[in-house]
Amino acid sequence: MSATHRVLVSEDEILEKIEEIAAQICADYRGKEIVLVGILKGAFMFLTDLAREIEHLSQDGEGVSACVIEFMSISSYGNSRQPGDMRIELDVRSSVHGRNVIIVEDVADSLETLYRVRQILSENGAAEIRVAVLLQKPDGHKRDDVTLDYVCFKIEHAGFVYGFGMDVEEKFRALPFIAVADPE
Repeated sequence: MSATHRVLVSEDEILEKIEEIAAQICADYRGKEIVLVGILKGAFMFLTDLAREIEHLSQDGEGVSACVIEFMSISSYGNSRQPGDMRIELDVRSSVHGRNVIIVEDVADSLETLYRVRQILSENGAAEIRVAVLLQKPDGHKRDDVTLDYVCFKIEHAGFVYGFGMDVEEKFRALPFIAVADPE
């Protein structure tokens, strides 16, 4: 991959949308504690900026009462794409029982991972589970039973995206924008 990147979504556009999503979360959970569960590795930058903005908006008492950050890592067994064939590589470390949870994911494509993570958190007694995604690829959805509550951008399934936490062979995660690889 060359050092030249075709920018799909700029840093300014990303930060503006994160501000909007954070404001909506603060309105939805005013005075309540939330647990943000970031799905590693791709969601770490989105989670970081989202949590910072929620904390900033909550400083005046008009937002959430507390914002707890947790992480999960899920992988498939081999090449399988079945929800039951996924395993937890890293689970949340504190209990979600009775708590308001927002899953923070980089890309909502097939929705299989989100389905499995929701299932796990529900089995662990989360009071409410919502989903925040940086990118939604509606063309890739294979499930209709996963609701995306907070979506920054909907994009066509027109190539491989990377940057802002998403990678190409573990590279380019730290780019401050989202780029797209042109099909060869």
